[in-house]
Amino acid sequence: MTYPASYSLNQQIRRTLYALKRQYGGTITVYQNGTVISDTKTGEVTRTKTVTLIHRAVILPVTISRELKQSISVISANKMTVTGGHFEVGKRLFIIERRDAPDLVLQESDWIIYNNRKYAIESFEEYEFDTAYVVTGKEMPGEILVDGGSIVEEDGNTMINDNAESIVIGTPVYVKLNGHVDKARANVRATVEVFGIVKDTLIVSGSAGMIKTHGMLMATTTEWDAVAGTTGGLTPGKVYYLDAESAGKMTEIAPTTPGCFVARLGIALSATQFDIDTELPVRL
Repeated sequence: MTYPASYSLNQQIRRTLYALKRQYGGTITVYQNGTVISDTKTGEVTRTKTVTLIHRAVILPVTISRELKQSISVISANKMTVTGGHFEVGKRLFIIERRDAPDLVLQESDWIIYNNRKYAIESFEEYEFDTAYVVTGKEMPGEILVDGGSIVEEDGNTMINDNAESIVIGTPVYVKLNGHVDKARANVRATVEVFGIVKDTLIVSGSAGMIKTHGMLMATTTEWDAVAGTTGGLTPGKVYYLDAESAGKMTEIAPTTPGCFVARLGIALSATQFDIDTELPVRL
């Protein structure tokens, strides 16, 4: 769906989603059925599933309802009413921010795995301004989580590099109006909203590569030095911010120039490991 652009409203919605993810965030996996191939000689059936890993969705507490199952309609025997069995069913509300899974197109036949439990998608809505999916999941007790077949799983999002040059691992990027990515920079609003950090060693201009939006990213000390301006890799325990001076760079020192933005990218776990944990930019 398409709505008129409203930057201030989008920011407000994103702040609310960010706060919810901070308080109720968790990892879920969305499964979608793909192709089904049958071998006419052996009878073997191969099912392909597409798996979308969402590192931080909003997972609200479960609600319990009682369902009644009857093998036949109510039976009256000797004026005694005989009914089927009762069992408890858990339902959860999942909120998936579209930035975390921009290529995900939900269907009611999809399902969610959370905490080793399977939830059928009972219903879902697209929130305004293409910001989020609000999904009602119904727990399916006793269901097999993953059956046979091949599974395609990607840890990140495949995006096209729209910069005139190649972008390297560790580069913070933003999404342009054409849906492609370019080097982010904290000096103007148009380039400050970081979508993620380049995961591939190198993405050539005009080519597609993997962008990681959450979780731990590992690179060599030399690779981190190229984007963070460090020597010998990242400084463990340091928070890194989007650089306002150079596009596609990160820095240990938050910008202080009026008119620029403070945009947190995450924290260094070691000289080679970086925990991506972006926050909404704040203008100075």
